[in-house]
Amino acid sequence: MRGVILLVAALASWIASPAGAASRYLVRTGSGGGQPVGTQVVPPPDGFGHVPPFTVTRRPDGTYRHSFDVTTRRPTPTVTIYVGPGGDNSANCLSWATRCRSLRQAMVRAGAQPVTQVVRILAQAAIYRATSVDGAGIPDDFGAWLGARNLVIEPCDKAGQPLPASDGRFSRAAQVVSSHEAALPGFTATADPRVFVASYTNQPLDRAMWDEKYSNRFGRPLGLLPVPTDGIANTANPIAEINAAADRFGKGAFFLDTTAKKLWVRLSDGRAPDGDVHISATGRQLYLAITPDLNFSLYMRQVDQWGGYFQLNGWPNRSTWAISLVDTYQGYVTNGASLFTTAGSVVWERSVISDYGIDAFGTGTEASENGYFTWYELDSIAEWGGYGQTVEDGSANASTQHRHSVGVSVNTVYRFNTNRTVHDIGDARSWRLGMTVGPSTRATQEASGLLTPPKDGAKAAAVAVAAGYYNETGPQTTKIWVDGLTVIGPMTYILGAYNNQQGGGSGGTIYYRNVTAPDGMPQVTASPYAGQAQTGTIKPY
Repeated sequence: MRGVILLVAALASWIASPAGAASRYLVRTGSGGGQPVGTQVVPPPDGFGHVPPFTVTRRPDGTYRHSFDVTTRRPTPTVTIYVGPGGDNSANCLSWATRCRSLRQAMVRAGAQPVTQVVRILAQAAIYRATSVDGAGIPDDFGAWLGARNLVIEPCDKAGQPLPASDGRFSRAAQVVSSHEAALPGFTATADPRVFVASYTNQPLDRAMWDEKYSNRFGRPLGLLPVPTDGIANTANPIAEINAAADRFGKGAFFLDTTAKKLWVRLSDGRAPDGDVHISATGRQLYLAITPDLNFSLYMRQVDQWGGYFQLNGWPNRSTWAISLVDTYQGYVTNGASLFTTAGSVVWERSVISDYGIDAFGTGTEASENGYFTWYELDSIAEWGGYGQTVEDGSANASTQHRHSVGVSVNTVYRFNTNRTVHDIGDARSWRLGMTVGPSTRATQEASGLLTPPKDGAKAAAVAVAAGYYNETGPQTTKIWVDGLTVIGPMTYILGAYNNQQGGGSGGTIYYRNVTAPDGMPQVTASPYAGQAQTGTIKPY
């Protein structure tokens, strides 16, 4: 028998480690005490096939630490472009006195530089809104800038002096915020004094809203819950659905009826929508696309993107990217980060994605392309995802989504998400240490009666970690090594490994150890989907 395991959950009520249990086995809450193990270096598991550029240790209290220094990925700038309030988008932007006003214009100026340059965007810590434009009609936010350069994007003070790197604690005074928002229509009260409704015409509204009067636990604006969620039936009565969601989760809620062009809103305090309330504009927040056979780096720290999604499209162009996102935040988005390229890598360190529809961390490329995309999620968080879905399943993961890539996750937290929370597909490989997953909002709403399970209840089941995809073309050979997983209920299943509906291969595989979950939660399910000829494998290691 190997050493006794100690697993520490975020909440004391979920912590347990039974004496004498081998470290590869699941541990249930409510099962007794345990003894700590000594600090140890945790090597990559056999068969993983990738050596990350850092070491991982497991400490005596059962927590995990990594040695990664993301600053080693920062390219040395050769030219600086300045941006800040009070600037002029017609200026050359090459000094603080001649700075740009908008992030979008700063990126345009960066794109005018030769591709051999490493361009630094030095932006004053402030909020740059899409609804704020200059005399030429240029909005202040990033607003789907298209192009590619070696870029470093960092904050500066109101005199143009660079601000130091964060110690991980959020400070609005040290954060650059790009707010990709649409103009709100006027609201009128409904029969319920807490719920308000507006008619809109051609505003490009998206299914994400936020309220700057109140902050979430990251110091960013409080997101509102979009309804209806997956499987909800009562769309004919948006007031009832908004109130059910708002009362259950305390965030406020809204319903965007794109057919009738109506927007229904209830804020967390029931006040009328005012200047603190914003809705995401449709489309991309920051978009990077490159031509064939080029290699680029993006190093971005202390930058928030509110509304719109961050997309890299580098395939099938034989292109390579090295992306580093440090102390960043993406919120109120339909998609999180969609980063697809033939080869390269991305690092999220102390980064948060919240209030999103699908795929908080999305990386990889097609299996037909050459090379794997490498990713690292370090001390990062994805939460409050999946609410924008209006179908029973589809891609309603509210999760990671990795394909044809290999990556390492250390201390990632997934809270209040739906369906397959951590999900790798195709031939991806991932090594995940110290994760916390749950509770599932899907399971919470079904258990409380707020959400009616669809006819095939298994389709919407909340799975903490899943390998393989039921509707993907070709065999699902995904492999996930899980070391140190704390599952917080309610959740339908802990682990799920499966193939596509047509069979075609052995299916995904999950290897696990040091896992703790509430009593009564099923340990594994071969597949939460009916009608599959073959399923995957789940086993300890």
